[in-house]
Amino acid sequence: MRGLFLAVVSLCLTACISDSDGNDAVNLGFTASSGLQTGIDNQQIRVLRNAADYAALMSQITVTGTAPNPDFSSKMLIAVLSTLDSCYTLSAKSVVKSGDFVTATVGVAGPAAVCPAVVGRDYLFIEVDQTPGQVSVRHEAQ
Repeated sequence: MRGLFLAVVSLCLTACISDSDGNDAVNLGFTASSGLQTGIDNQQIRVLRNAADYAALMSQITVTGTAPNPDFSSKMLIAVLSTLDSCYTLSAKSVVKSGDFVTATVGVAGPAAVCPAVVGRDYLFIEVDQTPGQVSVRHEAQ
């Protein structure tokens, strides 16, 4: 019984933290996909909450790999389109909800010692539960 109590307390401590305003901050589960895209050359961060917004973005870009196919009735997509090339990689580190705000932390690694000669710019799609409110993205060097 004591082990179960400690496991529950440990789980809560890893999932619930407080921000400086006293709001409970909750780590949200997410899935991420990344690669290179062509079509948009400037840095953009878009929050896609419905299929129409997703279709509009995908009509502007071509991506390497398999693009996600979120169920927008329960999911939203945070799209990070960077100006970085194939010498760098983007990765999703965490997604935290605090009050009405969601913050995604994105890791940036690179430049690689040997860069492939590939045309395109890095992208990262982070799929997370639909959450109302503002979304921000924080970049973190790796």
